[in-house]
Amino acid sequence: MLNALPMEKEPTNLFGAPPFNLEAERALLGALLLRNDVFDSIGKLQRHHFFDPFHGAIFDAICTIIRSGRRATSVEVAKLFEKSEAIDQNTSAMMYVLHLASDTPSIIGAKEYARVIFSAAVRRSLIVIGEDIIAAARETTLEAEPQDLIEEAEERLFNLAELAQPDTGHILDFGKAAQMAWEEIKAAKDGQSRALSTGLIDLDRKLGGLHPSNLVILAGRPAMGKTALATNIAFSIADAGHFVDFYSLEMSGSELAKRIISARIRKASSDLRMGQLTPAMMSIAEKAVQALQALAMSIDQTGGISIATLAARARRNKRRRNTKLIVVDYLQLMQASRRSNTGNRVQDVAEITTGLKALAKELDVPVVALSQLSRNVEHRDNKRPQLSDLRESGSIEQDADIVLFVYRDEYYVERERPQEMSKYAEWQSRLQATVNKAEIIIGKQRHGETGSVEVAFNPSLTQFSNLARQEAHHDRA
Repeated sequence: MLNALPMEKEPTNLFGAPPFNLEAERALLGALLLRNDVFDSIGKLQRHHFFDPFHGAIFDAICTIIRSGRRATSVEVAKLFEKSEAIDQNTSAMMYVLHLASDTPSIIGAKEYARVIFSAAVRRSLIVIGEDIIAAARETTLEAEPQDLIEEAEERLFNLAELAQPDTGHILDFGKAAQMAWEEIKAAKDGQSRALSTGLIDLDRKLGGLHPSNLVILAGRPAMGKTALATNIAFSIADAGHFVDFYSLEMSGSELAKRIISARIRKASSDLRMGQLTPAMMSIAEKAVQALQALAMSIDQTGGISIATLAARARRNKRRRNTKLIVVDYLQLMQASRRSNTGNRVQDVAEITTGLKALAKELDVPVVALSQLSRNVEHRDNKRPQLSDLRESGSIEQDADIVLFVYRDEYYVERERPQEMSKYAEWQSRLQATVNKAEIIIGKQRHGETGSVEVAFNPSLTQFSNLARQEAHHDRA
């Protein structure tokens, strides 16, 4: 398999001598010793970027001293290498450090020296990745699928590309941040918010839609309708022309498609599955399928996908199709990366949720991840879920910007059917009040209020929709 981390080894001589510039390395070290304030202009340079390991050790020593608030002089740094091996028979390690400052041509070019060193390090990493790709592709054991090798190589190249970006990319002057915030405020006022509509009026009113860079956790017990709600939201956004990247780890793509077709033609999905359609309905369904073939949505049905593989595929789809929403159904079925899989599921889920949040921010899209709830819900009189019911809840609750719970009282009331006739009328009244209704509980919202909204739910179509306005139940805390 390919190595996961870039810059972890030097390239071999397969393609000749690797790129490096020892003169630039010496010049930068000398400039740092002459003027410690040069340290602020060297960007993201680190010890392992130096081709000469001894230069890297000197650089590390200088940086450690400067970060501690002390002045890194030639004498002080040289003392640290007093017992190091000699460079050659005429030069000790200590004398080598002492001469660095005096041999430096100019401190003016320090920033350029750092750029040359970093550029050479990136090129060496590219060679390492290329060599690893060749070695992995030549393996005769054929343990890994070619697609796995491609995705891992893509991930490494992307990580290297991120490292090679200018160091100021994530640093923003507050004045610029304030201006950006004002533009977003004006856009929202003019009805041009970047948030995506869920298709559910009351939920949009509470959330303001699904906002870019947000991680939204959609949780519920089995049979509550998590997948149905996620599919409804995804379809609504894709139907508006925004590309949706849907990762279905539990259901097949055809099963999800049947749900969408069922809702589209207003026919129970069980009828579609069992072939119970009249010729007229078959004609209607065929036209619906033809219309849906252009839907802006892809379904990845890879079971047990890792967070690293999902991220690599999501980045590719973002580049190719300008993804606007990512849906993951569901996160407990995902795997942590191979290199960090500890066997501790809580830690693995923490890596997954942290990765999904980072992906949402990186691609600037909302990520909706479905999650199971623990069985604690079933042991309470009040079955409405709460944050503590999230399985491996610590990391999920912490990383999420929004946590939504799907709850259908009808499911539980149906199972409370009394044996005594004297209680039947009261039970029937309770059941009637819950039929075809569901509640979406906002358990957490980082930038807004919590509460709940009531929506309509058609179980035969597995479809959520808006309640009639006169029946709508608003803002139940």
